[in-house]
Amino acid sequence: MHPGEHGVENKDSKRRMTQEEAELFARDARYTTPESFRYSCCVDGREEGADASRAVPGADAGYFMSALAALRESGVEVTPEVRRAVFGAVIDSVGGPKNIRFHTDLHALEKAKEKGVVAGVAAGCGHLNLARQNPGVYGVTAEDMSAIDEELLRLLGEDADQKTLPGNHGEEAVMVVDDVSVGLRHQAAGSQAFVYHKGSSDAFLDQLAGAVLAKLPNHQPGLTEEALRVKLGASFDRQLTATVNSLAPGLPQYRVSGEEVSYLGDVPKKE
Repeated sequence: MHPGEHGVENKDSKRRMTQEEAELFARDARYTTPESFRYSCCVDGREEGADASRAVPGADAGYFMSALAALRESGVEVTPEVRRAVFGAVIDSVGGPKNIRFHTDLHALEKAKEKGVVAGVAAGCGHLNLARQNPGVYGVTAEDMSAIDEELLRLLGEDADQKTLPGNHGEEAVMVVDDVSVGLRHQAAGSQAFVYHKGSSDAFLDQLAGAVLAKLPNHQPGLTEEALRVKLGASFDRQLTATVNSLAPGLPQYRVSGEEVSYLGDVPKKE
């Protein structure tokens, strides 16, 4: 996702997906996700998403943010050592650096070229940019975001996958997929949508909570895997909501559960 120069909402989209169109989109976009949770993509409608088990804000970089926020809310002092533990837990959970995914876009690369500078890592990702601009809203700090950027740059040297997304935003809806084994491509039936794979992401968070706790440098009294999982889910949901509200105000939201597509209401419009 890519926030524009003067704002972050999806201004390029001129249409709202109807219920009938959402049902057609879900039917045409559907695929069976890989059995492992190794591959992610962003919710950005410009993503293809055809091989991803998890479509989530910021792709794997988004989990760095969620875990750091969850630990801070659990009373853990977030030191450089704790950040390294979080990064290591996410990397291990996806099967190594080569499976880490995040994105930039052509707009960010072209803007950097015009200025004669090198574009920053993941410079075209709206989820990360929003957290960079307003870290407190996302439960992180400016230091956290700088550390994440440094880690992503390091991971590029270990063959992590930074996609460059083309074109403009044209999302007409937000699609929330409940099923662990079902994915939706982000473009289908002549339309584009923000796609969030809730079922598979929840399953991944179950796994990530234990991985993070195991890597913490010092055991935190009273912090159990179950308690961390609750905090992790809450921080992830809060960050997701903040980004969707910023990038997709007024768009309809649909839940895809099995063959059923149900309307969840509109994303709140900005005042």
